Amino acid sequence: MKFFLEIFSYTKILTPFFLALSPFYLEYPPKKEPTNEDFQNIDQMLDSHLLENRLKEVYNHERGLCGIHEEDFFRLFYQSVLERMGIALRMRLSDPLKLEQPSKNLIKINRGGSNLVVSCVGFGKRRPKGLLERLKNSLEKTGFDGYLYYRIGGYPTPRGFELNLSATPYAFKIFLMEEAKQLGFQTILWVDARLVALKNITPLFSIIRDSGGLFNSTHTMGKNNIFLVAQKAIVALTKTSYEKNRALATPVFGLNMQLKEVENLIDGFYTASQLGTPFLSCYPEEIVLSALIEKHFSRATFLNELYPEIWKKLYLYSPNAKMDQKLAVFSKSKNYYFFGISNEGANSATPSED
Repeated sequence: MKFFLEIFSYTKILTPFFLALSPFYLEYPPKKEPTNEDFQNIDQMLDSHLLENRLKEVYNHERGLCGIHEEDFFRLFYQSVLERMGIALRMRLSDPLKLEQPSKNLIKINRGGSNLVVSCVGFGKRRPKGLLERLKNSLEKTGFDGYLYYRIGGYPTPRGFELNLSATPYAFKIFLMEEAKQLGFQTILWVDARLVALKNITPLFSIIRDSGGLFNSTHTMGKNNIFLVAQKAIVALTKTSYEKNRALATPVFGLNMQLKEVENLIDGFYTASQLGTPFLSCYPEEIVLSALIEKHFSRATFLNELYPEIWKKLYLYSPNAKMDQKLAVFSKSKNYYFFGISNEGANSATPSED
């Protein structure tokens, strides 16, 4: 009850009335162990355009707050924010062809150990399951000793009510890490499914263990990348201003789950997910996590501050399929930890690709 009273106290500052409930909230019974039928039901709710209609209301409200002409507002904000929301809403939890069941797998890599990599893909072509096999193969090949925990479809529900929040953009990253904690792991590294390891990533876990997390800084959070209602919600929740926080990038993101600061950060993330409005940006989970780090873990050291050479060579993404092979060779020759295949290339990725 205290948790939901806290949520209500934050939503009182937001107007109009439709923002008192998260625009991403889905009404669904709590499920600690959801079935494929549950995931199909969630997909049907997403297909009903319920959330799209809510986001249109938010869009119109935001345009009124900004006082910007329709064409200028669309040009400045639509592609950078609402299209990003649309990508998140298109992630399928169940197989639309009804050929496969959602699955979760814990795989021992080489000799095993206490370090855990987590990742996931939905059903569909945007992030095919072959990406996870590529990631697994790369971890084995580069000598990592630990485990890989991943999901194909479905949704992590470590606290039982996450299906209500499953449309919250990219919230699954933290929920999957919380689920992995319940499996008994403490040093956990989220890795985007488009990435493959180019060398042994064990040193990254030493950073997580010693610093409390692996926080990779970025410079991509511009003023047109976040709605005003999100800015207000973040200030109310964290007492921080997003443009003054250290900007976080989460393609590779680690947490030491033993720390009280990390526990508070994750609890804060759940609160933000219940609100929903803090996620109305082009970098939803990253802006939220940046603010929560400043509130709950201000002593945290970002990678560029402590290990600038690792920060410069953490990962390199390819911008298009034509550059995939060239940049894969380049990133390996330059001693990067990870290479990321392009979105275009990811659609046709096969497990044998390096």
